[in-house]
Amino acid sequence: LDAFAASRDGAKALFAAGNIPELDFTTQEAAYQEARVSVAQIELEVLDRREALNRLLGLHGQETTWKAEGALLCTTVKV
Repeated sequence: LDAFAASRDGAKALFAAGNIPELDFTTQEAAYQEARVSVAQIELEVLDRREALNRLLGLHGQETTWKAEGALLCTTVKV
């Protein structure tokens, strides 16, 4: 998201100086806004999955403030 913001800010400065057309600036602005939406969707998905895990573990209240330590590994179990 920071990279999209920097690109948008650069395009804004270039547009203000008259070095790029308005379409280029608005394209950068649109890309930044789309990135913001994507980040918000990902954050909501993380919260939903965390809540689902809390329910599976039977956690509630202060118990839901847990943090994962280190990397989580996924393994495939063959049955």
